[in-house]
Amino acid sequence: MKYEKGKLSYRDISKQLGVVQQTIQKWVAIFQAHGEELLRKNYTKYSAEFKMDVLNYMHDNGASQTL
Repeated sequence: MKYEKGKLSYRDISKQLGVVQQTIQKWVAIFQAHGEELLRKNYTKYSAEFKMDVLNYMHDNGASQTL
């Protein structure tokens, strides 16, 4: 994780991803509290690979996370 490695600040990451800085802070806090296992839980029928593909598409194409 770029933030945890000290390479980028919350501000830098929020600019890169086009996400509000407070959202990044929430995500980091959730990740720190629950670890990678949180990402592995299946709340939907979609695979982790599909979810990552969607996130990568959103990042690469500047798609919004909100409707």
